[in-house]
Amino acid sequence: MSPEPNPARVEVVAAAERKRRLPIRVLGLLLTAISLFALGMAGYSAWLFREHVHCQAAYNDYLNERTRILTDVGAAERAAERRRGDALDAALLDPAIRTPTGERSPADMKRIQDLYAEYVDAARDLQLERAAADAARIANPVPPPPSQVCGRTSPARGGGRVE
Repeated sequence: MSPEPNPARVEVVAAAERKRRLPIRVLGLLLTAISLFALGMAGYSAWLFREHVHCQAAYNDYLNERTRILTDVGAAERAAERRRGDALDAALLDPAIRTPTGERSPADMKRIQDLYAEYVDAARDLQLERAAADAARIANPVPPPPSQVCGRTSPARGGGRVE
C-alpha cells in the first residue's frame, strides 16, 4: 500500500506550482500583447505603403500627361520652326533674289513677293506655336519631387508631411 501524501507537503507543492504558472501566464499575456501590437503596426505600415503607392501612381500619371502635352506642343513648335526655316531658305536661295533688281521680270517680282509672304506666314505661325508652347509650359509646371508630395521628408530638410 502506498503511503498517504502529507497534506502540508501537498499544499507546498501546489503553491510552488502556482508560483511557477504565474510567470508563464504573464509571459503568455505579454507575448499576446506584443503580437497584437506587431499586427497593428503591420496593418498601419501596409496602409501607409498603400497610400504611398497611390500617391506615386498619381504623381507618375501627372508626369506622363505633362510629358505628353509638352511633347505635342514641342513637336508643333519644331514643325513651325522648320516651316519658317524652309520658307526663309526658299526665299534666300531662289534665283530671282540673286538677279539684280533692274533685271528682274514681273514674274520674278511676283515670285519674290510670294516667297516673302510665305515666310511672313510661317513666322507668324511660329510665334503662335511658341506662345502656345509657353502657355502649356506654364499650365503644366514641374511638380515638387515625390519626397515632398508623397509622404514624409527628412526633418533635416525642414520637412513634414506634404500632400
